[in-house]
Parts: sequence; C-alpha cells; structure tokens
Amino acid sequence: MHQAIVSAGVNQAVLRWDANADLAKQRLLNVEQILAFAEEYEQQCKNQGVAATAVGLLFWFEQLHKDDNDAQAESVQSNAVKLLTHHGAKGLEWPIVIALDLESHVRNNLWGVLVKEKTQDFDISQPLLGRKIEFRLFPFASQEKGIPFKEAVENSEAGLKERKRAEEETKRLLYVSFTRPRDCLIIALSSMKGEWLTSLKPQDAGKNWNLSLPMSVEDTHLKVSDGLDDIPVLFKNLQQDTAPAFDKQGIIVPHWFNDIIEKTPKQALAISPSYQPAIASAKIAEVIKLGERISLKGTPEMGHLGEAIHALIATSVINQPKEPRTLAEKVLNRYAVSEHISVEEALVCLERFTKFTQQLGAQRIVVEYPIEYRLPNQQIATGWIDVLIETEAGYIIVDHKSNPKSQAEWQENALKYSGQLALYKSAVEASTKKPVLGCWVHFAVTGGCLRVEF
Repeated sequence: MHQAIVSAGVNQAVLRWDANADLAKQRLLNVEQILAFAEEYEQQCKNQGVAATAVGLLFWFEQLHKDDNDAQAESVQSNAVKLLTHHGAKGLEWPIVIALDLESHVRNNLWGVLVKEKTQDFDISQPLLGRKIEFRLFPFASQEKGIPFKEAVENSEAGLKERKRAEEETKRLLYVSFTRPRDCLIIALSSMKGEWLTSLKPQDAGKNWNLSLPMSVEDTHLKVSDGLDDIPVLFKNLQQDTAPAFDKQGIIVPHWFNDIIEKTPKQALAISPSYQPAIASAKIAEVIKLGERISLKGTPEMGHLGEAIHALIATSVINQPKEPRTLAEKVLNRYAVSEHISVEEALVCLERFTKFTQQLGAQRIVVEYPIEYRLPNQQIATGWIDVLIETEAGYIIVDHKSNPKSQAEWQENALKYSGQLALYKSAVEASTKKPVLGCWVHFAVTGGCLRVEF
C-alpha cells in the first residue's frame, strides 16, 4: 500500500487539489490513516496465518465501514471541532462540550441478539455456566405503535429488565459526556422531554418531574445539592425562522475525477480455443468419407455419446488393447450410452479412425494434448487437442465432433471450428518449431473427416 501511494504520487496529488493548507494537512493525515488500516489488516492476517491480498484488504475496508470504524484521521488543528459519540468521548477532555440529541429514544437490546446471564454465583472455572444467547425477531419493520405483541413483550419481566439496564447505561453515558468539558457544558434541547433526560429521574420523584435546568434568562445559577456551590448558568432561547445564509464563496468544491462516459472494452487475459469465432477466409481443402453413418437407438444426448466415442479412441490409442471389444463395453457403460449405441457400432468408429491415421502416415499419436499458448496480443490460450498426430514431415491436428447432421452439412459445420483449429495450429508450431501439415474435423457418427485451411 505504501509503495502504491508513493509510486502514484498520491500525496503530491492531494496537495494540488486546492491552496487551503489546513485541508491539505487533513488529507495527508487521511492518507496516513489508510496506511494504518492496511497495517492492521496485515497484522490480522499474520496472526491468523493467512496470506494478505488486495481483495482481502478491500473486504477489510468494507468491514471497517460497516462497523463504523473507518473514521478520518484526527485534525492536528488546536481549534478543531470534534464530533464523537458518548462512548468515544471516554477519557478525553475539551474546553467546551455541546451535548446534542438528548431528546432521542433510549435504545435497548430487547429485539435482536441478547445475552442472558446469572449475576450471582459466578464460577470462574465455568465462566459460561448460566449464560445463554437469545434472539428475538421483530417482524414489524419500522412500525412502532399499535402492536399488542410488541407492547406485551416490552412490558414483560424480560422487557422491563432490559429497559432498566438500558436506562442505567444511559446514565453512565450522560455522566461521561457531562464531565468531559473543562470550562463549559452546553446542553442543546428542543424540548424538556426525552428518554435520555428522564433516565435521570429519581425513583421517588413525582410524575411532573423535570431535570433541574435553567428555564429563563433570569436563571443565572443552578443549585446542585446542599453543601455544594451553585453552578453559574446561562439560558438562551434560540429561534430560527429561516435557514441561515452561508458564505458560498468560502466553500471549496472538492476535486474528483470526471465520470466515465464511454467504457473502453478490455480483452480477457485467458481465452478458451473452443470459443474462438470462425475465420471468414477458411475453406475446406479435402473431404474423406470414412464410411456410412452408424446406427443409433433412441434419442441419445449427443454430447455424452461424443464423449464416449472420444474416450474409446483415446483409451485405445493409449492402451493398445488386444481385445478392444471389452474396452468398448466398459467405456459405453461408463458413459451410460450403451442403450443408444451398440458395441459393434462403437468399434466401427474406432476401426475407421485408426485406418484414417494410418493413411496420414502417423508415427506417433498423442491424445488429449494440453496447450498453453501466449498470443501476440499477450492473451493466454489454454485447452486440450483431441488428437495430435506426429508424422515424419510435421504434425496433424484432429478434433472430434459428435454432430449427427448429414454429409450435406459437413462443410458448413466443420468451418465453424476454423478459429479453434487455427489457434491449435499456432500453439503447436510455436512450441515444437515444426509445421502443422493439416487440421482435420472428425465426424465420428456420420463417418467423415474434413481438412480445414485458413
């Protein structure tokens, strides 16, 4: 992360956004904060024994945002205004503190996940004894009033207990916030009613109890308790009928990059030969009829049938069995196509393909030949050549197809694979430094082989 920031000149870029020195310092601090978050992620990965990745760092940033832990770096200016929660203010002090939103509701954990525990008879040897987790689902979304079920739960023993716990927690948070100022505490209220304020109500107080705060400009002192000095106070009633006018000239519009109107298409790094488009200039240079169309029973799934014939040819080339019939039976059963093609018809496909390779002068036959080829445009093609035949003069590529269409459609179908065969040809010639003499499409079911030229 640090190397990327330095290499990209991020610090120099943010300094050029405007001439305001204070804003520039804050932005530099935010860059340092990002580095700190990245270091936390790396340390977390180290503790867990996993690799730190760029994708993992992005997920880390996302989780920080969800947990509201992605705050900006604190300003170094002495006159800065800091906005914090009650929890975030613990242990800190400022000359002036403004307490806001005290009219809001006190939130409790009655709905959702709640940990229940025994407060007495704690056994240190069994710290989880008597503890359990409860989950109360609130199925009414944002509706708050007029729900008997909700009222019944909130007024139950568990609901009242949770309300009491939340009120006690509210008192502790108010104590934290009210004791943060060194010189002046400002309590901004739109009304004297609110659950935060009423949480301070003593148990023996009457129904009309209100927090002892100045209520008019005549109130200049606040009596806290007997034996303690009065606190000087000031009451102000602020009314704002219209929205205040802001000095727009002093507002600096943040700089950001323009939206992308037209996206530039990007080529894929990895490509599959099988999905290469046909070459418009390709043509059929030779057609060899191996035999008649084999008989099929029922309506087989041609993909599975083609894989079975392909597997029979491949295993026969590799194993050279003395009894190919046994091998054929195993392969057809393995691919669950024995009810659609007989062993005899499968052996016909094998025998005539074997004769075809002999006619080509095959010295060595390799099946399922893997390739990984980097194209001139730096794309990487990976795939498998069905059959690679080595002859004295060079190589011949054969691609099996299970297309059941008639002989009249051979040429049209074979040309569809011209892009795939051309890529295979380039890969073989680049890796072996030998020429590819021909690229053939083998229609095993209909009994034909067609040589494609580019």
